[in-house]
Amino acid sequence: SMSFEHVIEDLFLMLGLDINTAKVFYAILRLGGRATVNDIIKVLGMSHSKVYKSLSELQRLGLIYSTASRPKMYFISDPNAILRVVQEHSAKLMKLAENVFNVVKVVSSSERVESLCTTLDSVKDVTEMLRYIIQRTQFELMLFMDRATLDEMEAELEEVCSRAFVHIVAPEIIDKMDRLLDYGCTLVSMRQYATRVVAISDGVRTLIAPILQLKINPYERAIYVENEDVAHITSAYFYHRVYASTLVTKHRVVEKRSYVFKSILPAIEFSRLALREGYELYTEVEGLYTYSYDRAVLKGYIYDAFSKQKRGVHGLLVVTPQGLYSVGGFRAFIEDISASTIRIVPTSLPIDVSR
Repeated sequence: SMSFEHVIEDLFLMLGLDINTAKVFYAILRLGGRATVNDIIKVLGMSHSKVYKSLSELQRLGLIYSTASRPKMYFISDPNAILRVVQEHSAKLMKLAENVFNVVKVVSSSERVESLCTTLDSVKDVTEMLRYIIQRTQFELMLFMDRATLDEMEAELEEVCSRAFVHIVAPEIIDKMDRLLDYGCTLVSMRQYATRVVAISDGVRTLIAPILQLKINPYERAIYVENEDVAHITSAYFYHRVYASTLVTKHRVVEKRSYVFKSILPAIEFSRLALREGYELYTEVEGLYTYSYDRAVLKGYIYDAFSKQKRGVHGLLVVTPQGLYSVGGFRAFIEDISASTIRIVPTSLPIDVSR
């Protein structure tokens, strides 16, 4: 049978709380339901900061309370209060699990773009659920969350999303599983190819997301554009395989803001616009040298941006202290470098790249 400590750890993990919080709670129990910070540190050998973080989380949930004595003493709450917390959490979790199940069901079976979008609203356990979905799907997901939840969870969500092709956005869509277009959102453009691109605009924000059904990792992330007019969306092809789905927007170029592109075409569109407006474009490019497939990292300035759509030649010319390089896209072979990430910072004066 499981030890009581493991039972508590399991319960806490199910509630979306971390293992340290469970350990601190169990330590207070072992110490007779009352303990100071130093008592807990002695029992667990955990760092001060971790113990404090867990204690504040336990207090926030109402699982423990403290007295104003010196040193501060922490007590386990009334068992009924604890049961209430667990029940409330479980109810939220059940609702969330149902929501997630619906997403997974839709993602794994449906061809309809609309239903690949759902609304999630709950507290921190969303991140656990996201991890679960992310690990088990090869799709790009769009998850709509209400603004308050999004703000509350920003840091955790960023961390989860940084490891997968997931884009979370909070348009004014609250609880419409089956209908994407609600509360003044308009679908701007959608193409039914191997890559399906969806653009949703509510007049303030525009969400662009390719939904890829390829076995390879979708290499184009959803792009979220604030206050932009979506001009049009194109899909470029390369030997009958989708090589990029590209959004062309009327960008606003903001000085010193960092723009990151995962695809060459939006980077070219953006560079042309910014060069026309007279900005210097500092850039950092990560990718591979096309002749050796060694890893390449360039730092320099964009000298020119060219795009010959019909010939399939797209590139940036980048001036670095080491010389001039041509940078192409995901499957470049004519250019010097095949880029995976292009970061561009518009400035009015050149940055010293020789350092």
